[in-house]
Amino acid sequence: VTVTGRQNKPQPVEIFDGLATIVPYGLSDDKLKKEAHLSAAWIKVEHQPFNVPYFSVRASLDDHYEVHPVCGKNFCLAFTEDDHFLPYVIDPNLVFGWDTSLRRCVVFETTPLEEILLAPQLVRNTLPCCFTAWSGQLETDAPLVLWSFYGQTDQPEIIPSFCKRACRLDFFESKYHEAILLGEKIVQGASCKTGSTIFDGYVVQNYLDNVLRGGLPISISELTDKASSQTSLAEDENCLQELISPEQPSPPLYVFGRRHGDSEREYNFFSQTREYFSQGNGSFRDICQNRRSDVWFCPEAGRFNLKLFFELLQIDGYNPLIIHPVTYRVKTLHKLLETVPQSYRRLAAAWLEKPFTPGELAMTMEDAGFPDREIFLFSVIAQSEFEPHPEFQDGYWSDHWTYLLDLVEQQFALFPDTIDSLLWGERNYRWYRSPVSLNPQEKRYAMTPSGLRQNHFWERRKERAEKWETEVDQRVAYSTLGEKLILLCAIKYATLDLTGAAIEMEGGKPGWCDAVNGLPALLGSSVPEACELLRLSRFLLTRALTCTTDIELYQEIAVLLRELLTLEMEEQKPFDKWIERNRLRDRFRSSIEQGFSGKRTRLTSERISHILASLSSSLHDAIDDVTQENNGICPTYFRYDAPSIQNTTEGVMPKVLNRSTLPLFLEGPARFLRAETCVQKQTLMAKAVRRSALFDQALGMYKICAPLNDVSFDIGRIASFPPGWLENESIWLHMEYKYLHALLESKQYTLFLEGFNTMLIPNLPLEVYKRSTLENSSFLLSSASTDEASHGRG
Repeated sequence: VTVTGRQNKPQPVEIFDGLATIVPYGLSDDKLKKEAHLSAAWIKVEHQPFNVPYFSVRASLDDHYEVHPVCGKNFCLAFTEDDHFLPYVIDPNLVFGWDTSLRRCVVFETTPLEEILLAPQLVRNTLPCCFTAWSGQLETDAPLVLWSFYGQTDQPEIIPSFCKRACRLDFFESKYHEAILLGEKIVQGASCKTGSTIFDGYVVQNYLDNVLRGGLPISISELTDKASSQTSLAEDENCLQELISPEQPSPPLYVFGRRHGDSEREYNFFSQTREYFSQGNGSFRDICQNRRSDVWFCPEAGRFNLKLFFELLQIDGYNPLIIHPVTYRVKTLHKLLETVPQSYRRLAAAWLEKPFTPGELAMTMEDAGFPDREIFLFSVIAQSEFEPHPEFQDGYWSDHWTYLLDLVEQQFALFPDTIDSLLWGERNYRWYRSPVSLNPQEKRYAMTPSGLRQNHFWERRKERAEKWETEVDQRVAYSTLGEKLILLCAIKYATLDLTGAAIEMEGGKPGWCDAVNGLPALLGSSVPEACELLRLSRFLLTRALTCTTDIELYQEIAVLLRELLTLEMEEQKPFDKWIERNRLRDRFRSSIEQGFSGKRTRLTSERISHILASLSSSLHDAIDDVTQENNGICPTYFRYDAPSIQNTTEGVMPKVLNRSTLPLFLEGPARFLRAETCVQKQTLMAKAVRRSALFDQALGMYKICAPLNDVSFDIGRIASFPPGWLENESIWLHMEYKYLHALLESKQYTLFLEGFNTMLIPNLPLEVYKRSTLENSSFLLSSASTDEASHGRG
C-alpha cells in the first residue's frame, strides 16, 4: 500500500490497513455461513515472533465423538520500507465499535491510534480483524509504503523462518515478478500476432481461462531433458537416462483445472489440493471440453486424455460426473530405486509403494531433504501409470459422450499415422463400473397427477464394489479404443426415441442446456446428440472400411450390433421399433450386469461396415425428416405425452405417444451443420437460422433459443427465467461460438465472417458490452430483455 502526501507540508497521519474480518484456520465455509456465532467460541489468536498474529481454532468443530487438534494457522506479516515491523489490531471492537456492519470505523474516528494500541485486545466469541497500524509524519516528497503478507500453513513451525526471509522488500518484488513471468509462461504457447492487438490479447486471455478450467498439461519429457544434466542421483548416467526417456511416451502432468463457472457463482464448489502441482475437482464435461485442443500444445496430452476419458466410459454408455485429482503408481519400483542414493532408498520405497500425487511426493521429498528432487520427481512420473478417481453424482447427462470424438479427431489430426494402431491395436482400455444401474424401460415410468412421467431412472447397486468392470473370472475387462467407440455407437442408437432422430434422456439429466431440467421426466429427447451419433457412426464407418484385419469384440457387443441391424431391416411401425430398441438395450445391460462373459467374436471389417452404414443411413434420414418438418431448421428438443397407458408386471408402459417439438434452440443447427455432409443442405440451414427467431436483429447475434412464451414450466427452470436472461433467449456465448465454429467447419464463410465481425467479444463496442472486451462472460443480455439499457451487456 502506497500513501502519498498531497499537501505542501508534512502531515500527521494515522493509518489502519488490512482485513475487517479474517477467517481463522480450521473454520469451514459451511460453519462460517450457518453457525458463525457458535463457531466463534473455538477461535484462538496468538502473537508470535516478528509480531506475527496466528489465527486458528482450538480443536475440531464437528459434533463427533472423535475430537482432534487443529495445528494449522492463518497469519499476517507487515512491515514498512525501512524494515520496521508494524503492530496489529485484531479486536474489531477497537476499530468499529458499535457498527457491527464493519463499514464505519466508529472508534478509530474519535480515538487516537496510540490509545487504541494500548487498549487490551480481546477476541472472544467473535471473528477477529487483522489491521496493521502506522502513525507519523507523512512527508510530501517521500511516499509511505506498507508491505503486508497473508498466509496459511498446516506447519506453523515454519512460519518464523519464512517471515525471516519474507520481511524484505526484495522478497515481495521478486515474488511479484515471478507471478508476472509465470502468467506469461503459461500462455506463451497461445501467443498470437495479428492486425488487432485487442484480438491478440483476447486469444491469450481465452487460453488462460481454458487452463483455469481444463488444467495445464506439462510435458514430463521436456522437464526431464532440462533437469537431467544437473542431476547427481545415480552414478550410472545411462540407467537414469533410460528412466527419463522411456520408449513409451510419458504421461503429462496436469496442474490446476476445476469445475466450470465464475468464482462468484454461489452454486459451484471449487477445490484445489494444497500442494505443489495442485489439481482441482472437475466435472467430466468441463474438463473434457476444455482439453480437446491440448494435444496441439502438449502432444503427450492426447493419449493421456483419451485414456482418462474413455476409461470412464461405462458399458451402459454413460460416465461419472465428478473427476477428482488423478494419482500415480510406479510401474517398476525396483528399477527406479536403483537411481536413489542408498541412504534414501528405504524412504523412497515407502513413498512410492502406494499411489501418490505429484505434489504430495514433491512436498514429502522437500521435508526429508531429498537431493535432486526435481529430476527424481519427473523420472518417477515418467515411469508411472496414472489412476483416475471418478465419482457418480446426480445422474447421467445425455451429451457428455459427444465430446469424446473430438478428442479422437484432434489426436489423429496431429498424428494421422497412428489412427489404426490406436483404434484397433492395443486392448488396454478399462470400463468404469458405476455404483448405480439404469432401470429398464418399464421401471422408469410412473403415473402422476400430470400423466405418465419418467421418474425412476437408476438404482444403487447392492453388490460388487469393484471400480472396474470384470469378466466372469473376475479379471479386469479390457477393450480397444475402437471397441469402446463401437459399443458407444450401438448403445446410443438403441437409445433413439420414437422418431429415430433424437436420443432419449433416460439418465435423468438433459444435455448441454441443463436448464431444461424437466425434460427427462417428460420423456424428453434431444436431436443434437443424434447428430453427434451420426458423426460417430460415419467416423467408425470410414475407419472400418480401411481396416485390413478382422475386428474382435466382446460377444455381448457383437450380439447387440447384429440385433440392431436385424431390427433396422424389419418393416415395423415407429412405435413398435422404439419399444424393441428399448428391449434390446435393456437386455444387453442385463447380460453384462455382472460383467462380460469373456468370450469374443471376430467380425470382418466388411461386416462392421455394413452394420454401421445401415444404422447411419437410417439415422440420417430420420434427422432429415424432423428437420424438414421444422421448416428446414434442425429441432433440438422433443417431449412426449401418453394419452393411453397399460399396466405391466414390471410397472407401466405407454400405448400411444404424442410428440411435441419445443421452440428453436441454437444447439440443434450447430450440431446439424457438423454432422451433415451435403453443402447445399448446410447452406439452406444456415440461411434459415439467420432469418429465424434465433437471430437477434438488433444486436446482430445469435440467441440460445427462440421465445419460450408458450412453453409450460414443467420443461425446467429455463421457463422461469425472464427473456434475455440466463438460458432463456440470451446470447449464450458458448453456444454462439459453437455455432460460429460450425459455420466455419461447414464452409459457410460469408455468414461466418459476418458473425465474426459482429459477435466476437473483442469486436464489440465497450459501451455495449460494459466490461473488458479481452474477457468472455457466460451470456449477454439480448434485445428480448425488458432492460433496454443493458442490451448486449456481458
